[in-house]
Parts: sequence; structure tokens; C-alpha cells
Amino acid sequence: MWQFESNLYLDIARLLLSFLHAWNLDKDLDAVCVKKLALNKPKQQLYFGNVSRHGQLSVVLPQRTKRTFDTFSTDLRWQASHSLTTTHLLAVISTANTLMGMRNAASQIENTRRSSLASAPPLARKTTKEGLISERQQLKQGWSLLAALHCVLLPDHVHPRSSYAAPRIELLARRWQDSCVEIREAAQALLIRELSRLGASGRRRLIESWTPFLPPLLDPALSIF
Repeated sequence: MWQFESNLYLDIARLLLSFLHAWNLDKDLDAVCVKKLALNKPKQQLYFGNVSRHGQLSVVLPQRTKRTFDTFSTDLRWQASHSLTTTHLLAVISTANTLMGMRNAASQIENTRRSSLASAPPLARKTTKEGLISERQQLKQGWSLLAALHCVLLPDHVHPRSSYAAPRIELLARRWQDSCVEIREAAQALLIRELSRLGASGRRRLIESWTPFLPPLLDPALSIF
């Protein structure tokens, strides 16, 4: 029963990553995702939605002009919404990091290989079993590359770069102390990366934009701290 539930969770995680991965931005990583991580590249354009803090739902609806998935993934996917980018990046990074730390994440691939080797000669079977450790390492490296693309490299792959809908700083800050460890770590990594990407001038503008919402400075004599 536990093994069935574990495989079910892994299948759901792979399905989620298949929908949310930034396809067509890194061809080499796409090949790793398909061949090593068992992700499935969508064939049609995807339509995402977002729920606001007040429960309002916004959904991207199909248009009269039908787009291919390749066009959607390169020309619209990461340019549509800052909130959607934030949510998707948090989901991808936290899920990839979780799978990277799970030993049984490679179990399905191993079981598939064992079944295919059932009728293989003993020598070939032995050689393949010795390569299972290497297979696990390649899987961990694949999840790591997937997380790195979405956490660090994504803005450099979106063209034109100015069209990139960057994650919202306030949403990442809100998740800084999230009760879920994986989401908290993903939010912290994304926030640090985004602040670094903004540069000194960008951080200054960010501080200036938030200054009106901060409490005014008080006379030290009146402070309770």
C-alpha cells in the first residue's frame, strides 16, 4: 500500500512538472527531462488560472487564433503575469528539490529497467545493476538542473529579456516563513536571486516604493524597544 501511494505521489509530481516546466528554452535540459526524469512535453497550448488573496479567479482563455505549444512556451509563457510566474516558479523549484532528496524517486525507473532485464543474459543484467547507482546520481543531477533553470537562469532565456514577467517580491516575502519547508526554501532562494538581479538601483527603487507603507521613525525616547 505504501509503495502504491509513493508511486502515485511521484506520478502526480511528474505530471505537475510536465505542465509547469519551461519547455523550449533549454533544449539540452528538455532532453534530460524527457529521457531521464520521465516528464511529458505538452502538445497543445496550456491555459492557467490564478486566485487572488480575495478569492477572485483570473483565467487565460483560448483565443480565436490558435497557438502551438512551442509558440506559447517561448512567446507568452513567462511574459503574461508576474503573479503567475511567482506561483509557477515556487511550485517547480519546491517540487524538484523534494524529488531530488527522495531516494525512492528513482524506483519507478529502476522497476521498469528490472522488468526489461528479466530475460536478459546474466552478464548484461549484472552490468546494468551496477549502473543503478549512476542512474540515481543522474536523476538527482537532472532535478538539480531543473531547479537551477527556474531559480537562476530563466530570465536569461526569455527573449526579449525586457518582456520577462519577474516574480513579485511581495509574494516571495510573504512565503519567506511558510509552514511548508520546501516552499519556504524555494521562496527564499527566489527572493535572494531576484534582489540580486535587480541590482543596486533596482533595490533602491523597491525600497522607495515601499517607504510610504512603513511606520515612520520615532524619537528614540518614545520607542518601547
